[in-house]
Order: sequence, then C-alpha cells, then structure tokens
Amino acid sequence: MSIKSRVFAAAATLMLAGAALTGGALAANAETQSCGASCVELFSSSNPQLILDDQVLGQASGTPLTTSAISNSNQGEDFIVSSDATVAQDWQAGLVTDAVALHYGCEAGIDSATCTAGETNDVAFEFEYAPNGAATGECAGIAGTAAAGTAITLQPCGVGPGTLWIVDSSQAITNSYVPLISATDTNFSTPYVLTSTSTSAGQPLETETLQENSAGTVAGDQLWSLLAGSLPAGPGPLTVTTTSLPVATGGRPYSTSLTAAGGISPYSWSVSSGSLPPGLTLNSSTGQISGTPHVAGTYSFTVTVSDSESPEVTVTSGTLSISVSGPVITALRPDRGLSFGGNLVKITGTGLACPRGRGFFGFCQVSVRFGNRQALVLADSPGRIWAIAPPGRGTVAVTVTVGGVSNQATPVALYRYTYRHF
Repeated sequence: MSIKSRVFAAAATLMLAGAALTGGALAANAETQSCGASCVELFSSSNPQLILDDQVLGQASGTPLTTSAISNSNQGEDFIVSSDATVAQDWQAGLVTDAVALHYGCEAGIDSATCTAGETNDVAFEFEYAPNGAATGECAGIAGTAAAGTAITLQPCGVGPGTLWIVDSSQAITNSYVPLISATDTNFSTPYVLTSTSTSAGQPLETETLQENSAGTVAGDQLWSLLAGSLPAGPGPLTVTTTSLPVATGGRPYSTSLTAAGGISPYSWSVSSGSLPPGLTLNSSTGQISGTPHVAGTYSFTVTVSDSESPEVTVTSGTLSISVSGPVITALRPDRGLSFGGNLVKITGTGLACPRGRGFFGFCQVSVRFGNRQALVLADSPGRIWAIAPPGRGTVAVTVTVGGVSNQATPVALYRYTYRHF
C-alpha cells in the first residue's frame, strides 16, 4: 500500500473496522468548488461550526493553522487525506518508532511475531493542505515532538511522525468524535493530542495532554470528526451577476439594483473605478443605484462587492455603463472669438431643444453657458442653437442645459477667446 495514496472516495473509505457511529450531527461540508469531493473537513466537538483552516493561505512549512467558520469559498479550508495507512504500514515505511507501532499498530508477522488478543491495528491520517484541490505536499503537524502547547503548523507530508495523527478508538473518525494522537508521542497513558484552544474562529491549534475524566469522557476541544466525499450545493463562489444596466433619461428619477450570487450575504457594494452619472448614487448596503441624472453622456465604471465571510471575500465586476439621454454637442462654429464677446456661435448636436409641448409653460427651458457666463440664446431646435458668446478669457467649456439636463464636457465643446490689439 502506498503511504501517500490519496483518498478521493466516499466517507466510508475513512471508516475503521467495526466502527460505531455515536457522534452528534456535524456541520455541512465546506470546501471550494474546485476542491469539491476531494476535500475533507476536520471538525472540533467543542464547536462543529469551526474547521481546520490555513487562515493566512501560506504554503510554506511552519505556516500556523487555526480553525475558522465553515465556508464554500475559503481555499484555506481545503484539505485532503493524503495518507490513511495503518500504523503498522507506517512503521514499515519508517515513519513511526517501534514503540508507537507496538502500542497502536501491532500486526502479527509485520511489526511483531504475535499481538495481544483484542489489540487493533489503528489507522494514522495525514491532512494535506490543497487550496482549490491542488496538493501542496504540506500537512497539518508539528515540527518536533509533541508537548504541551506545541503549535500545529504546515509540515512536509510523508517524511516522519510529525504529520501523522493516530485514531486509537473503535469509533470512526467520520460521523463520530475521537481524539487525534500525535504519532511523535511515546507517553501512551496520557498522550498528546490535537487540541482546539478556543471556541472562537482564528485561534491557534496545538497539542495538549489528553484530558479524560474518571468516566472516560474526553474534553470536547480534543475530540475531532471528519466529513468527506461530498460537496453540498452551498452558496458557491461570490460573483457579480449584473452585466448591463438600463438607460437613464436625463432629468427623470432613475433606479436599478446590482445583483450578486454566492458567498455569504449580506453584501457590501462600492464603485471601484470610473464614476456614476452625476446625480446618481450607489447604496452600499442594497446595491441600488438611484437618483436623478442631470448630465447627459455614457458613464463607464466597475463595482466591487464584498460578502460577510471572515475574512471577507471581495470580487470586482466587469465594466458596466449607464447612458443618460440629454443634450450632446458635436461642434461649435466658430469655436473661437474675441474676448469682448458678441460673436454669433452656431452650436450643433442632438437634444438641444425642449421636447414638443414642454417649452416655456411646460417648465422646460434652454440655456447656454460659456464657462461660468450666460450666453444669449437667439434660437434653438433639436439639432442646433444660435447663441451670442459673452465676454471671456482663455479656453472655456460650452454647456447647454435643456430642462435641467446638461451636456457632458467634451473637447468639441470648448470655445477659445482671443485678443486683438488696436
């Protein structure tokens, strides 16, 4: 049997012979979609909602391991069983000492001529970190020999007892809670076992002396169980599902909502690049974009959504855009004039007049500004405006406002004032 054989089968593969299923209900599986059914989850009895986690997502030996809340999108929770050999087979591979083999893995004819009646050949497991299903060769273990307070970190798999955890029980590691004994330990009366130091997420794991009362009950923070072989239809990875947004009518109320899927709600929204049309705002809690746009044009932007995981997951949308109807300037003729003003300027474009029936008493007016100075409008139509340029200096933007909606500033809407010396 290969010591490094990986377990990708159903949970029954991890059952011990004659195991009794006595544990309580466990939390739902929690692994990324990429890791899927290959992954296993190691739960503590003291809090079944917390599982083994590489919180910092490191892959180097010595990376500390903790527990964290179950999640279907946190790759730090992706672990696989990279070895489930018997202790006797681990002894054959040179991974455990003679004493450990004789105590936990007596197998007649392999590590001993005879075995005591009723003695079982226990199974030892390695739990390998495999973010998104990609094996790293690093397993949950200890760097030396187990002692009180020895930190659980990533260590190279398959090279020694430090990454092997022995189940010395007639119960199963799946669907019931059992202590996990460090294979480095030779104190067989009160061995050092994997211990969860807190019921809160993000706290370190370590080895501590097995705590067993007179009735034979082990402390909950030293009892562990494993789920394997299935991936529930969980929330899935966080994604922004909005790909397009409706057109806005300048000067009219506008409302639409961004949507996301996966992750853990509630979500938090923000504009990550570009900008919304002037007059519109994004509600960070609901994802609603609303308001009354007052500057025509097309506005492109991206949004970021974060979920409520710990740590949170954040994704960014593709490019979105909102087009706002309203006046558009395509040309100024002429596009320059004397600084004392009085020049007749023809402004061409689209949407340069009030809709039919809305002018004057319909509360729609047309105005033109050169920079911050008002121009005299002589005539207007949807495609052109005749206006008298006011006095000014330098280069200024020409702004046409129709019914409270203005054109977007563009290079073709710039007017240059010049001087003439007499």
